[in-house]
Amino acid sequence: MKTILAISILVLALGSGCGPIITTAGWKNQDINYAIRSDIKELNAKFIESINNNDLKSYNDLLSDSLKQLKNVDVEGFFKKYRGEVKGKSVSIFKEYYWKISNPGLVLGVVDGENENAFKLNVVPMNKKTYMSLLLLSDSITADMLTLVYGNYGGKWKVNILQMNSYSFKNETAQDFYRHAQKLYREGDIVDAFLIMGLCNTCLNPCGPNLVYNNYSKISELQEKLKKQLFSAYAFPYTINNIKSKPRIFKIEYTRENNGFYLTILYQTSINLSDKDNLKKEYNEIHNAVLGMFSGVEKNNDLIIYRAYNQFPVNENPFTWNQYHQFRKSKNG
Repeated sequence: MKTILAISILVLALGSGCGPIITTAGWKNQDINYAIRSDIKELNAKFIESINNNDLKSYNDLLSDSLKQLKNVDVEGFFKKYRGEVKGKSVSIFKEYYWKISNPGLVLGVVDGENENAFKLNVVPMNKKTYMSLLLLSDSITADMLTLVYGNYGGKWKVNILQMNSYSFKNETAQDFYRHAQKLYREGDIVDAFLIMGLCNTCLNPCGPNLVYNNYSKISELQEKLKKQLFSAYAFPYTINNIKSKPRIFKIEYTRENNGFYLTILYQTSINLSDKDNLKKEYNEIHNAVLGMFSGVEKNNDLIIYRAYNQFPVNENPFTWNQYHQFRKSKNG
């Protein structure tokens, strides 16, 4: 079998100036022993099946005692959050790693990927035999990365680490969104670039803090640059003074509907939401103002959604976010 060469181990030197003697061997994907891969494949299937079937007992049986005893990890909360949600999604392997290490408990760094997709994995193996599965659970819109890190306990594999985070939307990963945002930024389309970077950020840590893309700092730099430019130009809530009713835009975001994400502009109006005629006249004025204010929004968006509120919604009362009247403006009318 072919060992992984890009492995580093971070250790603290002992008082004598000599670190502990560590031997490590690692394999990935097809280079892993077939019998071990088959065992993990079966366990992965059982893990997903337990969540699909709302089978808490089978789920708990797959977890190590070490994981269940961690006070900062809510394993039952994970189960409740995702039970039923993964049903019907396709499952594929993103990456798999198998390590044999003489001194568990130290940070293991693995470099993988190519070009802009290059990343570093930082894992702390708790067992001399450790297996990491990075699985993609996908439907037609989203793909989530399920991370399962197994430790071998007396010949039995148990889950030591589990988490699930967004990996892509409509087959676009963080790196795809980053490239798209760079293009929009170069063209001066700040609003769309800013919102695209929001999607990028959502997919930026598919394996949580364990996976860090090599260009993470560049991505963060663009995010901060866009935020600074947008909010220095428009102090939200932003009052459109050349409209008689003086509506105030207080939020710009993407709204997920059906098969996509759509630019959504939330604003406060002094017109009563029941006054549909005047509300529509104001909306048409707001739309024209938005096209003049924000470069590229008409070109870059097939649909723009406008939501009019009489009162600013507050997070403490989620019901207030639903008290709006909505208009939809498509590119073709």
